[in-house]
Amino acid sequence: MSSELVMDGSVQALTPEALIRLLRVAGPSGAVTVKGVVTRVTYWPSDEAPKHCYGVLTLGAASIKFRIPPEAGVRLDEPVVLHGTLEIAPTNEGKATHEVKLVGDVLGTWLPRKPEGHDGPLPVREAPPRSLGDFIAQQHDVARLGFLVTETAWNDLLMTSQLNDLRQCPQRRTNFTRADIFIGDLKSLCETEGVYGIVVARGGGDALDTIGGSLPVLKALIGTGLPFYVAMGHANDMLLVDKYADQTFATPSSLGHALAVACHALEERRALDLQHRQLAQRNKQLEQDAVALREKIAGQVAPVPVAKNTLGWRDVLIGVLLLLFAAVVWHATH
Repeated sequence: MSSELVMDGSVQALTPEALIRLLRVAGPSGAVTVKGVVTRVTYWPSDEAPKHCYGVLTLGAASIKFRIPPEAGVRLDEPVVLHGTLEIAPTNEGKATHEVKLVGDVLGTWLPRKPEGHDGPLPVREAPPRSLGDFIAQQHDVARLGFLVTETAWNDLLMTSQLNDLRQCPQRRTNFTRADIFIGDLKSLCETEGVYGIVVARGGGDALDTIGGSLPVLKALIGTGLPFYVAMGHANDMLLVDKYADQTFATPSSLGHALAVACHALEERRALDLQHRQLAQRNKQLEQDAVALREKIAGQVAPVPVAKNTLGWRDVLIGVLLLLFAAVVWHATH
């Protein structure tokens, strides 16, 4: 059959070979540099003196064939950077497709990194969420909190809470645009003696996801084993750390108000506990006074003496005999 146009009834059709001749594939002009991971390597010819190295370079969901000198010595699963020109030609199988091949040499290597957000499963939080109020009530001190803050957030916390004790809390003025610096400051803060909870607060702005949406940051926070509270300066967006925090606040100001309420509740509880102890001590003293008073009254009442029986058995016998004698005399006279 001819490779030219053929007629089938009233329909004009092409053969696959004719279609391939009509295809025009445009590629970049000049040399290109491509990086990826070597997923296939073969040498031709396969004797002791090969002339070419063929393989496939893959990254993500796409791949490209390559041909480089055998002296490059690439290995399977090696991340490399190739430099060369593209060769576009119909495939040998005669299919209506074209094959793109990079012809060049190895320029160098590169270091793959795990993409952000795909660092494996999150650690499991063993303890249930604990509200800020419960934390302060159980720890009996706001100074048990450590703070990772910006300058603006810290000033907002001091102004809205009006708590002098807050100034004594351990804190780090951290960088909310660098996750690595933030994680380092978090570790340093957790090494501070007396820190049993973490507060993360910033004064709003752009790039909230740099910290708030970072999986490594979240894993570091959960990995401390401590409760943590977040105020990232936003009112609408739900960030990744918000979903796992023990309690989330829209702004540092709202967090400051919550700290003030919790500390005032703690002071009221301390006052009630003191009052309860004083009343218990007073009640104990009254009970002791009542016992002493009863003993004193009992000691002042004299017992009524009981008359002793002074009659002996002889006196009783004489009395009986006299009664019998009187009875005999009375009977004789009557």
